[in-house]
Amino acid sequence: MNIKVKEVRRKSRNTMNQTIELSTQEGHKGADSDSLSVYAHHMSPISSKVMFWRPRYLADSQWLQHIPFYFWLTDVLQPKMVVEPNLNSAAGYFAICQAVDKLNLDAFAHAAYGEKCNRARIEKYNYENYREFSFLTELGEREFLQQFEDNKIDLLLLKHDSEILTEEGRSVLQRCLSENAVVLIHGSKGSKVRELCNNLRKSYPYFELTQGQGLLMLCMGEYIPPRLEALINQSKDVGAQRVIQEIYARLGSANEDAWQRAVYEEQVHTLTASLNEKTLTIQQIQDVKQDLAGQLQKANNDLDAARKQQEKLNEQLRDLGSATEQGQQQKIVLEKEKAHLDQEISLLKQNRQAAVDQVGQLQKDIDTRFAELATLAKLLADADASLEKLQSDNKALKEKEQQAEHALAEANQDKARVAAQVIELKAELNGQISENNRLEKSLAQALESYQKALKMDSQWQDKS
Repeated sequence: MNIKVKEVRRKSRNTMNQTIELSTQEGHKGADSDSLSVYAHHMSPISSKVMFWRPRYLADSQWLQHIPFYFWLTDVLQPKMVVEPNLNSAAGYFAICQAVDKLNLDAFAHAAYGEKCNRARIEKYNYENYREFSFLTELGEREFLQQFEDNKIDLLLLKHDSEILTEEGRSVLQRCLSENAVVLIHGSKGSKVRELCNNLRKSYPYFELTQGQGLLMLCMGEYIPPRLEALINQSKDVGAQRVIQEIYARLGSANEDAWQRAVYEEQVHTLTASLNEKTLTIQQIQDVKQDLAGQLQKANNDLDAARKQQEKLNEQLRDLGSATEQGQQQKIVLEKEKAHLDQEISLLKQNRQAAVDQVGQLQKDIDTRFAELATLAKLLADADASLEKLQSDNKALKEKEQQAEHALAEANQDKARVAAQVIELKAELNGQISENNRLEKSLAQALESYQKALKMDSQWQDKS
């Protein structure tokens, strides 16, 4: 490790030792003050309002819970060049772009599409929000990194299975990184990368978030910003590590809940639209059924009228059975009319049967649609219940977040008050030292005068 990094660490350790020593000197002021001082000591490296920002872009991603750390790291590192060579969900990348935008940093961001990314959505969102400084490409990881000049990348986002983390790829990596470069490795808790991450932890200063699949931060540059160095040192303390991990876990869970709430709302919207569509279809089927019922009734009426006409003709034929040749001819005409009516009656029966079959099929369709409607209504009710529970959990999380903000504000006030008390104690100590020096000088003078008096008394006795 070079001299610059060692010097930063030495100053950080001295600052921590002085704070611990002064906290010990203030022990007589009570246990409550001690606990608040320790909490402030743990919180001071990560205390920043940016951690409480809400992400603008959400997606189905394992890294949503790490977004508050992305905000904080961007604020501390102030990168000029951000790179992600394998973009999938883009949740982390767009979180850093949001921080660059809100902090008004003079920075550029570059990313290459991954195999699993929703390219259309990512490209549209990037163009609408960050096209002034964020640029996307289709290159592979190694080819993508080779296009950057030496020592230009300040913040690099990698997946745990990135080819850049191999021994061959690391030569390209070292060439591109700047003097204050930070590398984030997603999925550091995976069993397949355990040995690799252990070796990297031994080689570089690091900090790791243990939530989910894990996020390993490596300081691979020559210079580490003081606040980042303080966070790394604080994380080596078990108590501080627990506090930091808990804070980021609570803040990150709110982002996951927001995504789940958005998914549930989309499902509710989809189910509602489907329900409305099914209801409209059922209404249309019922209208068709009503029209067919009217047609069937008309066919039945026509059939009854034809039967009555047939009976009337039969009666006329019976009356004309013994008539003259003219009556025989009329009988032949009536028989032809009867045959024609028989054909019409047969056709009407067929039409009526077809209408009955169609009405039966429509009734089956209506029954099926009602069953689908019942299923959709149940899904909608379940989604409403889940959404209500999510809203309740989110409200509780917001209350916890407000409590954390309040505790953070009180801790910062305590820190300022302790610092003022330290200054006063130093002033009192300096005054006491000055007074002690004056008293020592006076004592020396008095002792010298006493010795002279003893010497003179001894000489006087000798003369006597």
